[in-house]
Amino acid sequence: MNALTARVDQMTQPDVFARELAFITDAHTLSVLAGRGVLTSAEYRRAYRLLCQAWTPIYQPQIVGETTG
Repeated sequence: MNALTARVDQMTQPDVFARELAFITDAHTLSVLAGRGVLTSAEYRRAYRLLCQAWTPIYQPQIVGETTG
């Protein structure tokens, strides 16, 4: 059995689902604040990077990579 077929959908675990949902909610809030000019671009990038470190999202790597480089 290869690694791809052995993977488990972690979103079926309540704690993982809650963490991922919290990350998405917080990331959206940051995006809105940046869009309204409350946060500068640099502040947004720093806050988003810290958010990623705090929540360690598992299903958002493409967003994390695009936003924080």
